Amino acid sequence: MTREKKLGSGLYFSAEELFPALLLLSCAFLKTLAVTATDAGASVLFLTESSGQNIPQILIATAVLLFIIWPVLSALKEKSPLIPSLILFAAAGVSFLLYGVASFIPEPILAPVAMVWKEGFRILAEAAFWLTAFRFGVFNGKTRLLLVLLIAQTVGMLGTSGLILLTTEHPETLILYAAVLSAGTAFLLKILIDNGSAPIQLRFVSDKKKTGKTGNDSLQKNLSLSFFISSGILFFAAGIFQYYFLISAAEFSAGQEDILSRIYSTVLAGTAVVTTGAFYVFFKSRLSLFAGLFLLPVVLLAAAIGGWFALFGIIVAAQIVFGLANSAKEAVLQTIPLAVSLRTGFKQTLFRKSVIEPVALAVSGIFLLIIEQSATEFEFLYFTGGLAVIVLMVIVAVRQAYLAQILNMLKKHLWRGGKLLPAGKEINRHLQDCLNSRETENVLYALRIIEESITPRFLHYLMSALHHDNEDVRLYALSKIEDLKLSSAVPEILRLLEKDDSVAVRQNAVRVICRLGGAEEREKAVTLVQDPLLKEGALTGLLAVGREGVFVAIKCVADLSVSPDKNDRLLAAAVLGNAGNPAFYQPLQSLLADPDSDVCKAALKAAGKLVNPLLLPAITETFRYSELREEACAALLQYRETAFNEIDRILDSQKYPVQFRILLTRLVAHIASPEAENFLFKHIQINDRRVRFKIIKALALSGYKASGKAVNIVRLCLYDEMETATGILAALHAFNKNKDEELDPSLNILKSALNREIEYIKERVLLLLALLFPSKELIEFLNTYNPIVPENEKTIKITDKLLSGELKTLCMPLFEDKPLQQKLALLRPQFFPPVLPINGHIQDILETPVGEMADWTRACAAYTAGYAKDIAFVNALTALLPDADAIVRETAVWALGKILPREEVARLIAGNLEDSSVYVARMARFVTDGSGQIVF
Repeated sequence: MTREKKLGSGLYFSAEELFPALLLLSCAFLKTLAVTATDAGASVLFLTESSGQNIPQILIATAVLLFIIWPVLSALKEKSPLIPSLILFAAAGVSFLLYGVASFIPEPILAPVAMVWKEGFRILAEAAFWLTAFRFGVFNGKTRLLLVLLIAQTVGMLGTSGLILLTTEHPETLILYAAVLSAGTAFLLKILIDNGSAPIQLRFVSDKKKTGKTGNDSLQKNLSLSFFISSGILFFAAGIFQYYFLISAAEFSAGQEDILSRIYSTVLAGTAVVTTGAFYVFFKSRLSLFAGLFLLPVVLLAAAIGGWFALFGIIVAAQIVFGLANSAKEAVLQTIPLAVSLRTGFKQTLFRKSVIEPVALAVSGIFLLIIEQSATEFEFLYFTGGLAVIVLMVIVAVRQAYLAQILNMLKKHLWRGGKLLPAGKEINRHLQDCLNSRETENVLYALRIIEESITPRFLHYLMSALHHDNEDVRLYALSKIEDLKLSSAVPEILRLLEKDDSVAVRQNAVRVICRLGGAEEREKAVTLVQDPLLKEGALTGLLAVGREGVFVAIKCVADLSVSPDKNDRLLAAAVLGNAGNPAFYQPLQSLLADPDSDVCKAALKAAGKLVNPLLLPAITETFRYSELREEACAALLQYRETAFNEIDRILDSQKYPVQFRILLTRLVAHIASPEAENFLFKHIQINDRRVRFKIIKALALSGYKASGKAVNIVRLCLYDEMETATGILAALHAFNKNKDEELDPSLNILKSALNREIEYIKERVLLLLALLFPSKELIEFLNTYNPIVPENEKTIKITDKLLSGELKTLCMPLFEDKPLQQKLALLRPQFFPPVLPINGHIQDILETPVGEMADWTRACAAYTAGYAKDIAFVNALTALLPDADAIVRETAVWALGKILPREEVARLIAGNLEDSSVYVARMARFVTDGSGQIVF
């Protein structure tokens, strides 16, 4: 069977991916228009007004701007998901302001300001766009999307080339157009981020504990030194070249705006054509980005030759190539530090951008300022030619240092990720040897490195891996082709399906052709549904696509899900999960309630892949079984914020065990997002203090800070905790006055439990204070706080430092090392605890709602009530008989037996004779007829 190659084969976008991809494409086009328009408008305006004067001063001022702008961008990178959009809005605002004040400030002042700002605008626009593109994943296997984005940028250059010719008389209007375009780009970026397609919570690795340096220390130091020296010299050379181009353009045009406009229009059009050609060469050859770096000395040499022979056309051509060389330089310099480690990669890039390059640019400006008055033009051209040789030597040196470090790391399998520049025969030979190896780990290691290097050769190597001798390699290649949606690989996969000896490979192959192929391939898969060896792959593929043959697959999976054979039901769960199509979830409803735990686990795994909200009730029901909780937690975490409505229903219900509700609270806390924090805070006043404690602790330790109305809610929670503590202190004060020796032992146990309650309240109060005053000292203290062994002195010191005014008056007495009576005297005027006798306080504890106090405290109260033998306790004790806690039920049964005659108590505790807890049932039999073992 032959497949006709059609236009667009190999490109695939789902409806879900198409919208954000188009948005990103539009952003690339508009951003390029805005950046190039600002550059051209500012340059033409400046050269017209200044006739090429004060260019060194412009370079120095630009260096100062760079020194400021990069640290600011670094500080903003994680402040908000919308930071890229806000950055671009800010850049548009500055451009609007710059254009707006043009009518009030003389143009000779506006022109140099615009000339300096154009570099700041470019940095802000490029940073905002590529940060979003990075988070969208264009560097993660989406090579074709990256190529389309680069083409959109070249089209943007051509658009600006035409726009310049329409504004020859008023070049400053280009700045206005750029501001409008950047505002539109910022709006599109906001839509893209709000759409949720870009994982904005991604964080840069900058912690030493996360990654460390790898490889040989001497090689690392040599590479780092070469990197900083080369980046400084390259930026210095760029400043020298830009100076000479601007001087030459000003002299050639003699200050005429129409000539300058045509020059910049030609430069942009030429840059677009050259860049397109470079893209083609890069994607069709084995050349790395290092090759583009060697264009820089060529540019300098061409400028010197053009100046020597007075050929301005050569200088314009050099400026065109300089745009391409500058892009290659930036890509290479961002990639080189990753050879040391991911952590130092980010830090070295930031240091280069904020220190090395501004200093190099400032030095070039100062140097030019000095030689302008003393050197002749030919002497400057000699210097430029010599600088080209120096730049060439520097590039060769840094390339050698990079290759030595990379080769050392590759041979020792120390490469930890990041873009690799596959330059040099030795690196390519080593990677090829790994690809030809019979060891799975060597082949997969090489494939992952080549994929991360964003080279077009990866697709070629991936197709070759389909025919590797090792089964695991072929499976990996199939999986990667499926992930990248390479429909052009379908003919090769069909041959694999027909001829491969491995059943696993053929199963995966039939699944992949269903996803990537057409109707013909899916019809072939339908014929394989009855094949016992290929059934799973065929069903998975057909369900995943949901097109031809889907009804056959649905019926087959539905039959498997109700089969008496356990293996059939396991197969149904695996197919539904691997298909990943949320529309086909119904069979999982019954599989999640399957009596076999293995089937339930497989169904939970599948439910976590489908992320269909309709499965949430069935998933949460599985939490009742301890053997399923691990898989249930993993599944629920996949739903993230989608599961909050179902979790909300359970948290507020006493039908579910407290352990289950606490576990759900921990799960929500594990979802690090503002929505999760808001959800937890919404339940901060939940009735059950045990669940409330976990909520407050999760919020406090995450660094949450209450603001606005939330502050009042936290303060109300503080008053509630202090009111409860005051009531407990009043009870302890009453118990200390007991004169009944028979009651004293049981009261001592109850007092111990109440003192433990006070310690728990102290911890909750500290956590609530952390929501109001999230100091680093308090958070660190709470991380190690143990209410069983409290650190009273440190607690008093921290609270005294944090609190003031009303809060200090309310909370400090609880923490201070004072006698009980003094604490109560300080708190009583604020909270008015009830004045009750001993039995009254016991009764109050017995009637405390479930969750307000620990189960052990309530059991101790029931135990004390049994010794008090007061008939008034009967109703409260009877209410404890169906309690969820076995110790509370057991103690309540015993206490009723102590207070009431046997015949009367037998009627009350009849339901406990068959209690699920053997200890409660045994106590009920003992109280009823004296049988069983005496426990108390």
